[in-house]
Amino acid sequence: MKKLLLIVLVLFVTGLCAADVLTDKAVDRPLTPLEKGHLALNKVYQARENGEISPREFALQMGYFLFHPEKVDARFRPEPDYALKCGTVLLRELQDNFHYLTAEEQAFFNERKARPSPPTQHTYQTTHFLIHYDTTGSQAIYNATVDVDPADGVPDFINRTAEAAEYVWSIEVDPANLGYDHPPYDGTVGGGTNLYDIYFYDLADVGSGVYGYCAAESPGTGTYPGRDYSVISYLCLHRNFWFETAMSKEDAMRMTLAHEFQHACQGSYNFSADLGFMENCAMNMEERVYDEINGYYTWMNPRFNQPHKQLKYANGAVEYATLIWPMFLQQNWNHDLVKAVWINTIDITNIMDCYEQTFTTELNQGLKEVYQMFTTWFFICGDQDDGNHYEEGADWAPHINVVGEHHVRIKRTHTTYPASGDASPDRQPEQLGCNYINFDVSATDDYGITVNFNGNVVHAQDDWGITFITHNAVTGKYKSTYHHCDSNGDIEVSCYDPLQQCDIITMVVQNLRPYGSSYNTFNYTATLVTEQPEVPTLSILGAMLLLLGLSMGLIYHRRLSKRLPVPVMQK
Repeated sequence: MKKLLLIVLVLFVTGLCAADVLTDKAVDRPLTPLEKGHLALNKVYQARENGEISPREFALQMGYFLFHPEKVDARFRPEPDYALKCGTVLLRELQDNFHYLTAEEQAFFNERKARPSPPTQHTYQTTHFLIHYDTTGSQAIYNATVDVDPADGVPDFINRTAEAAEYVWSIEVDPANLGYDHPPYDGTVGGGTNLYDIYFYDLADVGSGVYGYCAAESPGTGTYPGRDYSVISYLCLHRNFWFETAMSKEDAMRMTLAHEFQHACQGSYNFSADLGFMENCAMNMEERVYDEINGYYTWMNPRFNQPHKQLKYANGAVEYATLIWPMFLQQNWNHDLVKAVWINTIDITNIMDCYEQTFTTELNQGLKEVYQMFTTWFFICGDQDDGNHYEEGADWAPHINVVGEHHVRIKRTHTTYPASGDASPDRQPEQLGCNYINFDVSATDDYGITVNFNGNVVHAQDDWGITFITHNAVTGKYKSTYHHCDSNGDIEVSCYDPLQQCDIITMVVQNLRPYGSSYNTFNYTATLVTEQPEVPTLSILGAMLLLLGLSMGLIYHRRLSKRLPVPVMQK
C-alpha cells in the first residue's frame, strides 16, 4: 500500500509542474514587470554578499533603482518596463548606507527624497487622510476623467482610494481590530492638520514603476515622546499602476495601501527595525486587510526555494515571501503576538532579542522553540497541506514551484539504509535556517529510523535542533516531534512507526543560532528500527478507572432524567 501511494504522489506532483522565474529553472515565457525588476535588484544584493561592490556603490544602486533607473550600473540594469514591489526597502537601504555617499551624492538624493514637487493639482480629504493627485499632465492618475460613482467632481479612482484608506485605518489602527499605534502626526505639513498624506506620483521615467513607498521624514517624538526611532512619514503610490496586469488597478491600489500604511504604523514604534521583519509584516498585512485579493501568492517561491536562508534574510524577494513567519505567529496564536514584537522594538533594537523577549513573556517559550514549530508549518503546506496549519496553505500549491515540486525544497531523499549525509554540497543552513531531508520508508517493513546527528559547533552561540515530521499514509495526517542537540551539537534519536503506516519521515535540521552570518555544517547517519516498539496500552488500573468513570456518568444521567419532566405530546 505504501508503494502505491508513493507512486500516485510522484505522478501527481509531476503533473502539476509549472515554471516560475524565481526558481532555479529558466522559463520560456516573457517576464512580468515585477520579475524583471526583482531579478535585477537581486543581482545588486548578490554582488554585495559576494563583496563585489562597496557599501557606497550599494547605496547608489538602491537610490538609482528608485529615482533614476537610467543610472543603474549596466551589470544590474533591469530590462525595460520593469516594476518593483516596495520602494520602502530601497529607501531604507539607501538611508542605512547614506553616510558612505559623498556630499554631492547625498544632496542629489535628498532633493529626490523630498515630498513630490511641485504641489499636485488637487487634494481630497477624509477623516484621517489627505490625498494628493493630478488629473492632467505627466502625473495624471488612472482613469482621471471617470466620475460617475458618485458624480461628485472627484475621479472615481480617488473616491475608491479614500474608501480604501479609511478601511485600512479601521483594520490596522482601530482598537476594535488590530490596534496598532497610528503614525506620528505631521502637524500642517502637506496640508490640513495632522492628516496623513498620500501622494499619487510616478517617481521615475516612463519604463519603470514602483507600487509605492513609505518615506520617513522627521522624528516622531512629538507624538510619541521617548520613542527615539519613531518617524513622521507619508506615502507615495504609483499614479496609474500601468505594470499591474494580474489584478485590477483598484485592487493594486488597495493592496499597496494596506502594505505601505503598515510601514507607516511601524514608524510609530521603530522605523529602523529589522528590514526583513518590516517587509514580512507589511506583506502579511495585505492578506490581513484584503483577504480576497491574495496578491501575495506570487511571492511564495523565493522562501520555499531557500529554507536554508536565515529568517531575517532580505534580498529584494525573500523578505516578501517570509510573510509566512508573522502569518504563522498570527494563525497559530493571534495577531497581538506580532504587534507585541513591534512594541518591544521601541526599546530593543536587535530583532532576535525582540523575538526572545516577546515569546518568553507571551508564550513562555523561547525563540528557538517557536522557530522549530515554524519549520513544521513551513513544510505542511502547498501540495503537502493537511488542513490543520496555514489557512490558505493548500491554495499555495500552484504558486510554489521548487525544481518541479509544489512544496518546500527537499535537500535530499534517502531510499536505502543504512544512510548517511552531511550539509554539502550547498545550501548549508544559516542562522535560523533549516534543511529538509526525507527518509523514504515506503518499501521497508521496519518500524522507523534512528539518527545519529552531529552539528558543527565553533562558537558559543552555535546550537542545533532536529524535528521529525511523519506522514501517515493511511490517514494523510502529519505528526511532529521536536528535539534539541546537546552543547556539542550531538544527538541520537529515533522516530518510531510502530504500526507501519508511515511512508515518509522528514528530518528538519535547524541551525538555532540566532546571530551571525557564517554557515554551519553537519553530518548524520540513519538506520532502520527493526524491532517493533511497544504500542502504549491501558494498564489494568487505568482500565478500571475508565470503567468506574463511565459507570458513575451513567448513574448520574439516569438520576437526572428521573427529575426532568417528560414532554407530553399534544393532540
